[in-house]
Amino acid sequence: MFFPNDSAKLIDKHLEFLRWWRPHYPFELSISKWSNLKKYKFYTELVSILLNFQRTYGHCPKICFAHIRDGLFKQKDFDTKLKRINHNGIVQFILVTIIVWFMVAMSIESLSWSPPAELLVLLILLQLVGIIFYKLCSIFMERRVFKGVDARLRVFYTFLCLYKGQLAYQEVIGQSGIKTLENLTKQQKEELANMLERWQKLGQGIEEDILELLAQTWLNLSHGLEQFLQLLGAIRLFTLVFFFLSSYFCFLAYLMNTLI
Repeated sequence: MFFPNDSAKLIDKHLEFLRWWRPHYPFELSISKWSNLKKYKFYTELVSILLNFQRTYGHCPKICFAHIRDGLFKQKDFDTKLKRINHNGIVQFILVTIIVWFMVAMSIESLSWSPPAELLVLLILLQLVGIIFYKLCSIFMERRVFKGVDARLRVFYTFLCLYKGQLAYQEVIGQSGIKTLENLTKQQKEELANMLERWQKLGQGIEEDILELLAQTWLNLSHGLEQFLQLLGAIRLFTLVFFFLSSYFCFLAYLMNTLI
């Protein structure tokens, strides 16, 4: 892609914040290397919109880079927390598995008893199914709790960038897709409609309203993370009891039945 010299300086200045998701990327991030950046959700698309805006109209709303940067950092923090939660669950299962097999090995050693291969296979299968069950539940709940959030963030950030670029009403509405948003409450739809009507008919500035929508979306995401953590904790407890502890109880039951 070709950009004028002024555009190149502006883009080089504001693309520095993108380096966090490509930690080994050279410090001198230039326009010629833009196409090699790793895609990250909708944020790469947003910056691309601003770059094309700069190329087409000869100017770019610089404040939008700051808003996108803040969103990136919030998203990174959120994704890190989400990965840590899922990772901790798997680590717990591995630790419980080690403990269970240690107790099984101690029982076998102390009694000088050789359990049938079918029993050991059953224990392994129960534990593997438990991990798969937990992972599938985690994916399902994550999609359910955070459904539509990425779409809302993408639309609101795109709308903000185009609005700050002083494009016409219809262009901003059409390119941002703000009227096609789903999973909004009745109150949210009314507030959004009122905001757009004030801008279109009265010419009132609505930047603060857009920023408020973004802030509310991030707040909902934070509350969703708490809800997700509670749900996942319940699933983790169920998985530990039903799949992992039950595998040891199956072993003990078979052992007691054999000894009796």
